[in-house]
Amino acid sequence: MSIANLTAALSELLNVPVLDETGLFGVFTFGLDWTPDLSRPRPGLSGDEADPPTALPKSPEGPSLFAALQEQLGLRLIARKAALEVLVIERAAKPD
Repeated sequence: MSIANLTAALSELLNVPVLDETGLFGVFTFGLDWTPDLSRPRPGLSGDEADPPTALPKSPEGPSLFAALQEQLGLRLIARKAALEVLVIERAAKPD
């Protein structure tokens, strides 16, 4: 997986933008074991769908995603403000 793919997956999982500032290029093979935060339902899901996928570890003894990224991959997520491209739709109309 490339770092760009990892940041995209983290953005989806955390429901916040994640930017790659590592400067690393190429494709990497790695494993990442963490315990999902079961107290937060996944965005856009309700009921039974809000449960995390079964592929995620369920051990309460495991590290959080943030700790696992730092301990296992040497990567750190830092919350800060950054400029992002945004698409703004000012008006929409049905075609004639």
